[in-house]
Amino acid sequence: MAKYFSVSSNTNGLVGTLAINYPEATGGGPLDIYHNGYWKIGTTGSDADTHQLWVQEFNINSSALFREMNAIKGKALSYSDIGDFYSGLYLGKPTGFFYNLPRVIPSGSLLHPPLRNTWTNSSAGEDLMKMGQGMLKKGSKGGGKINQMRRILGGTVTSAGKMVQAADKGSAMAASLMGEQHAKDPIKTYEDSDPYSISVNFQLYNTPRDGSGAHVDLHVDFVHLFYFQNLKSRTGPFSMIPPKLYVVKSSPQNAGMTLPVAYVENYDIKSMGKTHVVNGKLIPEAYDVTIKFTSLVAATTNTFKDCL
Repeated sequence: MAKYFSVSSNTNGLVGTLAINYPEATGGGPLDIYHNGYWKIGTTGSDADTHQLWVQEFNINSSALFREMNAIKGKALSYSDIGDFYSGLYLGKPTGFFYNLPRVIPSGSLLHPPLRNTWTNSSAGEDLMKMGQGMLKKGSKGGGKINQMRRILGGTVTSAGKMVQAADKGSAMAASLMGEQHAKDPIKTYEDSDPYSISVNFQLYNTPRDGSGAHVDLHVDFVHLFYFQNLKSRTGPFSMIPPKLYVVKSSPQNAGMTLPVAYVENYDIKSMGKTHVVNGKLIPEAYDVTIKFTSLVAATTNTFKDCL
């Protein structure tokens, strides 16, 4: 029997739908691997030289309709103060589970997640011409001075676009006459930044060293609970609850890790050493755990300011 959680039945709770039971994990308090797990050989507890991740878990509502109908019951995910603008993006309820995980940073590892920005070419001249043409078409619907103003303004914008094109052609001709190759630097506009990810990898050693083996219960419950929480739950013939979402913070704060809302993209558990049957459970000598958290929003100064 699990020590840190229990599994009970719940229903979707939607009026007018077929109520189908689905399993749900309940519990309280943190699963503090950083302070209470054996992730260092020969000892347990924290390490002042090791970065830690504080992870809070949320159960997101299964659909937009469900969110609206149960808004009063839900709590918006918020990584800082109540009312921050990220809090309205995903509505969910805390599951009651917290995880404090070690993040060992080997030499040569990235301290901050990779930053990937995208800028694309801007067709300013063509856009101006299209704008002017559109205004001229709309001008036929107006009357009197309004119609005249639209024609003038549309003609001005169209002329500006043609001037951009003419200047470009003129510079190309001049360069050709001078025996040079014509080239221009295109104007670019910012498009987006990629969402960022962070991976943690640590080992959990199950060989009892303190006489009680209490840390083994923590290890076993953690690896199985975290797997269970990141499976979808079927709540009806056409409905389901997605895997859990997370708010991830770092300590020390300048480690560059604040994810206002993230999901688990990958979760791998590998056995190390010989696997034993203990109290009806398969328990290896150690677990090798890898978790990849990926943010659902791109990095911004708003999320990074807490890392300064």
